[in-house]
Amino acid sequence: MTTGTVTLDKGVFSRLGLQVESGKMTVWPVWQGCSDSLAIAELAQQSETLCLVVTEDSPAALRLEHEIRFFLAKEIPVLLLS
Repeated sequence: MTTGTVTLDKGVFSRLGLQVESGKMTVWPVWQGCSDSLAIAELAQQSETLCLVVTEDSPAALRLEHEIRFFLAKEIPVLLLS
């Protein structure tokens, strides 16, 4: 597994000043609407590694799955583990 810092220099991340470090857990703030899905989709597009998202419950996971698929437009596979 490759570890290191993923530099996010565009989109949602640069505007919010967020950094994500590979191999470490990052806790994001609670966002409104689909902004969390958009941020995850942008992370997946910019990252060369696997992105894992853990949700509180199944309905949240299903919501994120559908919204992330919309933002990625089939560029990157989105898998739901249940």
